[in-house]
Amino acid sequence: MFSQHEKQTLKKRIYKVKLELPPPATVYSDEPDLFTKNDLYYERISSGSLRLRVGGAYLFTVQSWFNRVFTLAHELAHSIDPCELRNIHFSLPAYDRLSACLMSQKIISVTKNRSECAENDQLSETFADWIAVQITSKALKKFATEFDHEQILHAVTNSVKDLCEQEEFLNEMDNTLHPRPEIRIEKVFGLNPIIQEILGCQPSTSAEVYCDFNWTSKGNEHAL
Repeated sequence: MFSQHEKQTLKKRIYKVKLELPPPATVYSDEPDLFTKNDLYYERISSGSLRLRVGGAYLFTVQSWFNRVFTLAHELAHSIDPCELRNIHFSLPAYDRLSACLMSQKIISVTKNRSECAENDQLSETFADWIAVQITSKALKKFATEFDHEQILHAVTNSVKDLCEQEEFLNEMDNTLHPRPEIRIEKVFGLNPIIQEILGCQPSTSAEVYCDFNWTSKGNEHAL
């Protein structure tokens, strides 16, 4: 799937991300209002440094540990998403296979004016969602044996609850950068094999496939 060189490049990129978490308030001297907000986001600044900024109110407003896992994983995934890697002139065949699948399954919107990694493209955000689901599903599976059925249902729901609540707050820019919340929940999160196993879902008989790094367009089969 990934060569040793590819793995090392991805790891170095992730380790390069600096976590910025107050206190003190001076951590956000360039953006002081973030100290009181519940925002959490990744960014690459002009110096080339990578950072993950956590608003001062975030840890107090998010109650679900699994939702924190999902959100942190999503933002950290941006450090290695296809568009960020393009910035360092690095590409991965496995990424290309995953991206092709996400487009074939109509998870990434492919419009006439779409330009990959441009402002009107959903690739970066969809990739971050996909990575976040891989990590969150493993966290849920680890604790599934310790929870009863009702508890695990709550845990699964809470992990993406903020996506459900986004619908009424979406604006045109959100719709451009992200797939619709129902697509993110149903096709990226809900079709994950581990999530379906945890929920006790029956194997799907639909034509939908779950995208991964091994996908190939030939017969919608997976590459060996």
